Amino acid sequence: MAFQITRIVATAAKPVKHVVLFSLKKEATKAQRKQIQQGLLALPDKIPEIQDYELGIDLLLKGGQNHPAGKNRGICWSASFKCQKDYETYDASDAHKEFLALLKTVVEPGTRSAIQYEISKTK
Repeated sequence: MAFQITRIVATAAKPVKHVVLFSLKKEATKAQRKQIQQGLLALPDKIPEIQDYELGIDLLLKGGQNHPAGKNRGICWSASFKCQKDYETYDASDAHKEFLALLKTVVEPGTRSAIQYEISKTK
């Protein structure tokens, strides 16, 4: 009689990074631009699943404004999560949806680009 041993390996959830880039409409006011920045910076206080975050505003360097592949986006937001489930909680949260409603009023159509990926680090 042969016995088959099945090895069960618990896989640890991998951390997830969410990166989104977009530009605001040219006619967006200074107040609207500030509101978008403040809205992004407020998300970690409203959504505890966000482990770490960065907000970047394009420096408007010549090379980024005249690149042959296209102009730089104006804003970059990245957030890190413990696992995919935490990202999905963030994505479905009321705070995120409220921010998106605000963003939709001033985002330049066609400029949003995003990616979510598992963070792999090697040393």
